[in-house]
Amino acid sequence: MEPMEGIVLGVTLLVLAVVFQVMNRQVQAGDLHNNGAFGIRTKATRSSEAAWFAGHLAAVPVMRIAYRLAYAWFAVVLVVAIGLQATV
Repeated sequence: MEPMEGIVLGVTLLVLAVVFQVMNRQVQAGDLHNNGAFGIRTKATRSSEAAWFAGHLAAVPVMRIAYRLAYAWFAVVLVVAIGLQATV
């Protein structure tokens, strides 16, 4: 892996982690309403506001795992990329 590829991958993981964390917090606060840009957009979740909220509430544990893993992998990739950059 080239150092710059690692940095791009790391930043992508960071953005993904932040998106999942923000969505998770909005769901838990009851602030994530059906919209066209942000959320789990399936036919079932878009069928009603209640279905939207229920689907997202059910996904909270998975989103929590996803953002924690993305933060962890961001750290790993960043350390590897910096290590590779130091050897170049």
